[in-house]
Amino acid sequence: MVNIIDDDVDYRLKQSADETEDLSINELVCEAYRSSIFRGIPITENVIKIRMDFVADKTGEERFSVPAAIIFDSMDGRVHHAQRYIEENRYYEYGEVWFDGHCVDTNARDIRMTVLGEHDTAPGRNDQGTSYEIEAGRYKDQVRIRIYGGEKDYEIIVALPDRSRYAFIGLTGEHCVLKNIETIETDEVLKEGDIERIAEEISYTNRMESDIKNVQIDGYCAAYTESVPVKDEMRIAFYSMSLPAARFVWHCPYIVLFYSEDKKPHGPGYKEFALIRLDGEIVETDESAENKVLVTKGEEFESWNAWKDANKKGMEIVVNFRRKGNKVTVTSENMGIFIKNVTTVDKDIPEIYASVTGDQCAVTDIRII
Repeated sequence: MVNIIDDDVDYRLKQSADETEDLSINELVCEAYRSSIFRGIPITENVIKIRMDFVADKTGEERFSVPAAIIFDSMDGRVHHAQRYIEENRYYEYGEVWFDGHCVDTNARDIRMTVLGEHDTAPGRNDQGTSYEIEAGRYKDQVRIRIYGGEKDYEIIVALPDRSRYAFIGLTGEHCVLKNIETIETDEVLKEGDIERIAEEISYTNRMESDIKNVQIDGYCAAYTESVPVKDEMRIAFYSMSLPAARFVWHCPYIVLFYSEDKKPHGPGYKEFALIRLDGEIVETDESAENKVLVTKGEEFESWNAWKDANKKGMEIVVNFRRKGNKVTVTSENMGIFIKNVTTVDKDIPEIYASVTGDQCAVTDIRII
């Protein structure tokens, strides 16, 4: 189940499971500011467009009326105000953007707003109100939001605390109605240089580099170390540290056993024989391999909370490999968790490679012994 969730990079499971009723709602009535907030829309490297109609509520008196967006991270993709739900869902707010050109920096490292263009009258204004189009995307730790339809077009860049955190946009407003809210996925993918950098990129790999280049893994198997052929009596030793945004026990390093023609994970002819998480979970994804795993807890193991804390502080890890023909035995022990996995592959597999990957962790000082 965890693997299915990890593979759900587009949040489709969460949306279908938790937001079935919300998916049919495309209108939001806002009285006081934040009295109503539209469900969080994920911001990824794939640019999304959000279209909506804004109708000001001027009933009875001239009241301040403007749409706004909250930029945040949350396990359930929703904005929370109660302390209990903030803690349960790891709610973290980066800032707020009003469509009249004002920003509030809550926990972002920086927010910068630029006027892209000015108009004599709002081009999106009609008899029903004003139609807005919002473009949102990110590259690593920088989020870019563009707003069109008002008297001014704006570009907002948000520097997140680091590149491992998720980001959502939650539409809201004050004394207004947001109608016909529509989200459109585009084929545009943001890459390096597409967003002006307003804050230095934070890296957690600024440590000693040994036999293999250091790697920072911001999401589930989002990066891999250079692979090495598995040999008998081989060891891979490295220093691991969970990233600040890490929340779960599986936010730790993994060892992947695989074959590919170019010796790279997911290269031509890729076959993955075992994904060995150092919290004790083993995943086998190819029918050409069989895995037998033994996981035990020793006296050194205190609790999973202590295990997570140790990963946050950083720890030295040693993984042992023994290969006899088409059989590879991998063992490792850290913070009282002992893992032994025996992988048997088909005899026609030409080579077996090992690489370090993981989720929400940095792996440095990697040595092949």
